[in-house]
Amino acid sequence: MTRKNSRLHDQLSRYRTLIGLLHMRLNPALVEMASECGYNFLILDGQRGMFSEREFLESLDALVVAKNVLSLVRLPGHDMRPVDGYLEMGADGIVVPHVSTADEARAVARAMNSKQSASLIVILESVLGATHAEEILSIEGVDGAFVGPVNLSTDLGHPRDYAHPPYEEALSRIERAAAATGKVLGTVPNERYPVEALVPRGHRLLILTSDEALLREAMIAQVEKTRAVCPQ
Repeated sequence: MTRKNSRLHDQLSRYRTLIGLLHMRLNPALVEMASECGYNFLILDGQRGMFSEREFLESLDALVVAKNVLSLVRLPGHDMRPVDGYLEMGADGIVVPHVSTADEARAVARAMNSKQSASLIVILESVLGATHAEEILSIEGVDGAFVGPVNLSTDLGHPRDYAHPPYEEALSRIERAAAATGKVLGTVPNERYPVEALVPRGHRLLILTSDEALLREAMIAQVEKTRAVCPQ
């Protein structure tokens, strides 16, 4: 089960589904706005985000200040050395990418063992990770998992083909593992698996998009709407 003294557990006890956003670059005002708009969690993306070290820490500080939104940090890999600093600053949880075996899960959980109030979420995004999902989620200290649909489908040889039977089988295997171990599960919705399909399948953490993509889409939509009524 998710740690009972964590802020993630508190949120899950209040809401059936938590809605999240990837935070990709320094923008404290956007963090505040996301909090006001009702997002339950933001993930500071240290894997694909565009931050200097100073900007990364400043962004984490902005996330922590937003009291009503959970602050999660996605690491670039399995190097857990920076974790103590992030947790001391007040991060509510750590997200570790590319966890594929129980040994890898055990190693990252061991590094988090003394941080009883912080949550550890692993990302299952490979065939190997899906195969060992129940072993991984059975590790004490692992609070849950995100499914990485793009990387998982790519590893299966059919990038972004979420209707491909092996992808559906891998996703179902991870879902069964989460249900069997009582661990929280989440992913990024897509056309094949929209929110209304994922929630009944047990997904409670939904990463809707990144702040960068959301802003880009809104800007493009605004320009296209205006161009459509402007004289040519």
